[in-house]
Amino acid sequence: MPVPTTSLPPLDRTENILRRISQAATLLALGAGMLALAGWWTGLAGLTRLRADWPPLLPANALGLVLAATALLLQWTQRPGHALASNVMGGLILLGGLSGFFCEYLGLGAAWQGGAASLLTGGAAQGVVHQPGVTNNAMLILAGLGLLQIERTRRIWLSPSALFGAILLALALFSLMTRLAVSPDAAPGISGLGALGAVCLGLALVTIHFNSGFVLALKADNATGLVGRRLLILAGILPPALYLLQLRVETATPTDGLEQLAFTTVAFTFVLLAVLVLSLRRLERLDQDKTRTEQERDRLLHRVQHQAASLQQEVSMRTRELKLLNDRHRLALRSSSYGVWDWDVIAGEQVWDGTMLAIFGLQGAGFSGKHEDWLNRIHPDDQPRIRQIDWNALEPEENLIFEYRIVRPDGNVRQLRAQGQPQFSPEGRLLRVVGLARDQTREKEREVEMDSLTERLQFVITAAGYGVWEYDFKADRLYWDEHLLKLHGLERSDVSGGIEAWRQRVHPEDWPEVQHHLNEVIAGRRDQFEPEYRIILPGGSARYMQMRSYLIRQPDGTPGRLVGLNRDVTAARELREQLRISEERWRLIVTSNNDAVWDWDLQRQRVYRDQRYAEMVGLDPTQLAAQPEEWSARVHPEDLPVAHAAMQQHLEGRSPYYQCELRMRHRDGHWIWMLDRGKVVARDDHGQPLRLVGTQTDITTRKVLEEKLRHNEQLSLQLNRLAQIGAWEEDTASGRLTWAPEVYRIHEVDLGFTPTAETIRAFFSPEAATVLDEAFARAREDGTPFDLELPFTTARGRPLWIRILGQAETQLGRVTRLFGGFQDITARRDAEEMRRQLESQLFQAQKMETLGTLAGGIAHDFNNLLTGILGYQDLAFDGLAEDHESRPYLEASREASLRARELVDQILTFSRQSGAKKVTVELKAIVEDARRFLRATVPATIRIEVSAADDCAPVLADASQIHQVLLNLGSNAAHAMHQTGGLMRITLSPATVAESSSFNQLAPGQYVRLDFSDSGHGMDETTCKRIFDPFFTTKEVGQGTGLGLSMVHGIIQAHQGAISVESVIGQGTTFTFFLPVAEAQETPVRNASADMPRGRGELVAIVDDEDLVRSFAQISLERAGYRVVAFDRASACLEEIRGRIGDFAVLLTDQTMPGMNGMELVTEIRNLAPSLPVIIMSGYYSRIAPEMLQQMGYVSLISKPFTNEELAHAVHRSVSGSAAPG
Repeated sequence: MPVPTTSLPPLDRTENILRRISQAATLLALGAGMLALAGWWTGLAGLTRLRADWPPLLPANALGLVLAATALLLQWTQRPGHALASNVMGGLILLGGLSGFFCEYLGLGAAWQGGAASLLTGGAAQGVVHQPGVTNNAMLILAGLGLLQIERTRRIWLSPSALFGAILLALALFSLMTRLAVSPDAAPGISGLGALGAVCLGLALVTIHFNSGFVLALKADNATGLVGRRLLILAGILPPALYLLQLRVETATPTDGLEQLAFTTVAFTFVLLAVLVLSLRRLERLDQDKTRTEQERDRLLHRVQHQAASLQQEVSMRTRELKLLNDRHRLALRSSSYGVWDWDVIAGEQVWDGTMLAIFGLQGAGFSGKHEDWLNRIHPDDQPRIRQIDWNALEPEENLIFEYRIVRPDGNVRQLRAQGQPQFSPEGRLLRVVGLARDQTREKEREVEMDSLTERLQFVITAAGYGVWEYDFKADRLYWDEHLLKLHGLERSDVSGGIEAWRQRVHPEDWPEVQHHLNEVIAGRRDQFEPEYRIILPGGSARYMQMRSYLIRQPDGTPGRLVGLNRDVTAARELREQLRISEERWRLIVTSNNDAVWDWDLQRQRVYRDQRYAEMVGLDPTQLAAQPEEWSARVHPEDLPVAHAAMQQHLEGRSPYYQCELRMRHRDGHWIWMLDRGKVVARDDHGQPLRLVGTQTDITTRKVLEEKLRHNEQLSLQLNRLAQIGAWEEDTASGRLTWAPEVYRIHEVDLGFTPTAETIRAFFSPEAATVLDEAFARAREDGTPFDLELPFTTARGRPLWIRILGQAETQLGRVTRLFGGFQDITARRDAEEMRRQLESQLFQAQKMETLGTLAGGIAHDFNNLLTGILGYQDLAFDGLAEDHESRPYLEASREASLRARELVDQILTFSRQSGAKKVTVELKAIVEDARRFLRATVPATIRIEVSAADDCAPVLADASQIHQVLLNLGSNAAHAMHQTGGLMRITLSPATVAESSSFNQLAPGQYVRLDFSDSGHGMDETTCKRIFDPFFTTKEVGQGTGLGLSMVHGIIQAHQGAISVESVIGQGTTFTFFLPVAEAQETPVRNASADMPRGRGELVAIVDDEDLVRSFAQISLERAGYRVVAFDRASACLEEIRGRIGDFAVLLTDQTMPGMNGMELVTEIRNLAPSLPVIIMSGYYSRIAPEMLQQMGYVSLISKPFTNEELAHAVHRSVSGSAAPG
């Protein structure tokens, strides 16, 4: 980003010279340092010194000069980043100087100088001669300090960088003088080139800032500048001269002495500079103080002259005003009724003028002039008060106004109003009191009359409810009397200001109309101001005010005052509004309800009926009779006695009004329902009724609706009974609970049961009751609705689940009623529980399916390994002599491999998921497989025994499902014996079922009976009856789903069999099931020859992605007399057969291979060679559909793992054509 630049004021000639000196000195210092560094790097010793016999400038000092000069150049740019870099360089120089100083102090100066030289020159500076002393390091320290202080230079009067630069300049100058004055051997630690560079660097630091206070003081064209310049010249000449004299005297001084002499002279120079700075600072402050003093003197002199002129003008003006005021006072006293009195307090005498004597009814000689004479003429009742006046308590300029009565010589009492002003001596003593007095008797009498009139008027106005107000247009002042303040609900202190204060209390909606009326009156278009408006009381309520006012105009016609009365008409307006609403309601009720009105004059026995009555009964109004019998003739005979009784009760005064619901006959003959109501409105002195007024309402529609409502209520009760839901209601004020009948039924209590908040808690558990109480509390407090499902126990102890819904009804922000529903949801909860169990069973089934798929995949891979193991075992066995010692080991290994094959077959049987396919199977083999499987899974404390009759016939069954039945029964038996151990027995026997058998669900015939018994804890009769129910289990939660025996029962029934259970507590359980014998038994075909068949050189193609299986099959078939071509991919085999279709006798292929599987390969082969025999090898081929094999033709299967003999027989059958074509 661009760096902002600061515009500087133009420089004068001196500043330009200083700037150029600083720049030139900086460049010279930079050149000296770079020249020395170049000499060290190039090996030119002449560049490192000014004279050949002088010591060279060391690399570290040369680098210090370069860095210092570079930092000064960066400071000239005045950029923030460059200033930071300059400070970093100054710090490095300071650090280097301090390091060298301490090393020299510790006696390591030679090592330090040599190491620094080697480091900076890369080894070029070899054999650097040690330069003793600390002068070089001191120069670096001063240069570093000066650079670090440059920034502060711009903010203070005396530059620290200039001070450090001056010390550096002095030290470098003295070093250079030493170098010139003494021999090189006398001062080996001083480099002439280094001293010259340090002089330039010190000069640059001194002159880099030329706008500091010190420089400005030297440049000043006054005594301070003149003295400062002379002192500066003295400080620049005297120290060098003294130093040269000392050098001449002490030429034989050793190096340490010369350094001490140089530093002493530098210190002397610093003292001179300090004296110079302090002197300049003091002189500058003296000049500044002198300048400020002269300016203040001139300002004060000008101010005094201005005040003197103003005072003279003020005295002249006040003299003229005083003379004019005295003239006005004389004229005013002469024209007014005031009398003047002057009381000399010291002498005790008073002097009265003629007006004062006239007020007291005296002549000139009638007043003695004594103060006591004046007091005696005061009314006796007022004398104590007047005598108690303390004139000494008044201030010198304070007036005292007081009123009193006097008694004239003729006995007339007069009212006086007087005022006096005391005069005091310088010591504060009261000397005299001068004052005025006026007779105000007539004014007082008028005030009394006015007050009396005002009180009478105020009483009349207040009695009429009016408040009085007056508004002065010119002063904008509004006055309210006390009653008007009371009407507004205000205190006197609450009312201030003019018409704005009144406007703030007028309702905002009414102010435009009020303002319009006021403008009309002011404009003269209206005589009186009589608006009716609303006001806002302090509490926020509104009241209606009626105003009556009159405008009083000035002689010039402008408004002067507005006087008026206000009264509160809120009650009158409300009364009028209520009357209007009442009339409207009456008209609306009569009109909207279509009520008929009747008026019965009991004395004349005449009845008035309006047109609506005629319309109700279907008559013309002209056809109505005025006799009471008209009504009696039309009332239903069943309702007439009830109506007469109600009418008579009201006429006798025993009921407040007459009311009866009855039926009346319409003109066309049908009956209509009427609500007949009336009230006696006039009675005689004896209480006998004179007049009865009433209405008739057609309620036929209501009656029909009531009948429908009654029917709907009955239907609702039935629906609630069916849905097992009822309504409830609570009155929050009384706490009374109301239940629908269904709620009573759910609670299993009588309808006479009184529900309360306490009694219903007994139906809930403590936890459920707490939840219910909290829900009701929130609903009563803030109307929060709730929907709860809680466990519940009926009055008869039956556990249920209920759902309670509730919501609140509020009025004026308060909850007045709670209502809701109460439903028995036990069946729904049971259904949800069953659904959860079904979902759990589905998850379990999916998990078992996944495990089956996984087991099948593992079995397939394991069969591939077993195929290689069995095959190579056979190959090894065949290659050994009969008496070879290894043959028994191979036979044992082969037996273990065959047992492993049987175990894999069991896993595949367990994981098979195909649909039930019943084939002829030996039940003994399935039982044996199940036994081995159970033996591997149940604890060793449980013994397993199998007993099978030899004459058990094969059955038609799905081996996998029967295997599952046995495993489920075995799992339940193991669970029953898992703590104590026991015996698990499986028994097979043939059975014949006759017509009269107890297993009447079985068809008569031959069966195989299987008894599965255990010696566990047994079951009771109730459990045995439900043992096959879905989801019924006696196991703990999480240990069973209750579906195992249900599935067993379903599998046996699907096989047209039957199953039963017998159990005794403490002895064990026995399951017995029957399976029908297969009708046609297939006799297994046995190979008559025990020798392994051999080939005759036929060509066999083998495809398998497993090297172990492929190599074994190739070796085995080649030993059996076949030629073999092996492939690891189906695509390679297909290409080979496509080129040699007639050469191959049989194809042996694996089913599961990457890319193209076995069935896909067979499909492609059938397009080339439809009759080529194919043998499919698979460790898990249950998913190959038989229909697909039938469609392919000439395809046989061989299950992995297989032996050499099994492989030879399979290939021989395919080659010889004995294998079925499908």
